[in-house]
Amino acid sequence: MNNKLFRRNNFLAIIILLFFSNNLFSQQHISLNKWEWSDKPFWQSPAANMGHFVGSSVIAYNLEKQGMKWWEADLLTFTMGLSWEIKDGLVKDDYYGGIGGEGFSYKDLIADVSGILVNRAITYAINKIVYKKRYQKVGINIFAQH
Repeated sequence: MNNKLFRRNNFLAIIILLFFSNNLFSQQHISLNKWEWSDKPFWQSPAANMGHFVGSSVIAYNLEKQGMKWWEADLLTFTMGLSWEIKDGLVKDDYYGGIGGEGFSYKDLIADVSGILVNRAITYAINKIVYKKRYQKVGINIFAQH
């Protein structure tokens, strides 16, 4: 990965983290020890589900284009989605609006994983059909030809 790009992304991540942590912990009534589950049905918010699906697909694609191996990009994207859901389970939207969430939702994680898998399938199909790339048997490459 490009070193300059990596430093810039780390800098942006630190700024965002400081902004959110300042807003999050400046309130006196926050309680991070109460876990909450989301009880919203899957079909109640199709825009949010598509956001998770498309967002995770785009993030995985862009991370791979930046030079990550495909499995690293997929794993990092899943970890980002899981982290966001853990944050939603701990931080309530009653007090924090867009920063908070309605609770941990395994349905959002299913949408994230679905987006990652669809990205992987489309990337494989395009590389195989359009660019006619041959995949070598390397490590745990699931696309290796036998």
